[in-house]
Amino acid sequence: MYSSMMDANMLDKGLEYEELKDSYVIFICMFDPFEKGLARYTFRSICEEAEGLPLGDGRCIMFLNTKGSIGELGSDMDAFFGYINGGIESIGTGKDSGNEFVERLDECVLDINGDEDWRQGYMKYELNLIEKYKDGEAKGISIGEANERTRMVKSFKEQGFPVEAIAKAANLSVEEVNKIQ
Repeated sequence: MYSSMMDANMLDKGLEYEELKDSYVIFICMFDPFEKGLARYTFRSICEEAEGLPLGDGRCIMFLNTKGSIGELGSDMDAFFGYINGGIESIGTGKDSGNEFVERLDECVLDINGDEDWRQGYMKYELNLIEKYKDGEAKGISIGEANERTRMVKSFKEQGFPVEAIAKAANLSVEEVNKIQ
């Protein structure tokens, strides 16, 4: 999905498929998504039937596992993973890392944390996500209850219960019960 969205944005109208640039999707995980202990998992498109035949679409999806111990990524990534794994306690300590990238990252984090407008915007975003989650949960429960009610009505009909009794048990009108097949 991510790669397809990127392809659509990179390929201007009228250009050929071969003109697509390579694309990378990188997930930084503070857990091991595949439970193999690797620090990096790299995926590219290959043919399942013909071993070693790449699709050549330039797509690369990478999972960086900050807890991984297998595979050498280098001192820069080690410093970055250490910063990420340090949690909130590591903010403001990046200057002590001896790594230029981590120090710059730490400065950005400190700047953002000190930006009240950004913090309020982020809090609004979080509240919006929570509200959408609750709405989705309520909708899911409602759909589940409706499906269960329909299943119950069908079962009672198959067993020959009177429509009026089914309507009362399912809290539906007789017309609604009759519509359920």
